[in-house]
Amino acid sequence: MAISAIGMFGCAFLNLMIWAFVTDIIDYHESLTGLREDGTIYSVYSFSRKVGQAVAGGVGVEPSVF
Repeated sequence: MAISAIGMFGCAFLNLMIWAFVTDIIDYHESLTGLREDGTIYSVYSFSRKVGQAVAGGVGVEPSVF
């Protein structure tokens, strides 16, 4: 259980860092362009995450033998 707890702490820390970077990217984009496009940046991030999960799921599937 202790090893699992340490592993989950690492996963939680990684997730926290990713979301912190998303908000930093929104602020950085606003400083470059003068436009605050929260929804666009979040939707691109969400879409790319879903594509990555679909690709990872497809890679892990073994082809069926007939």
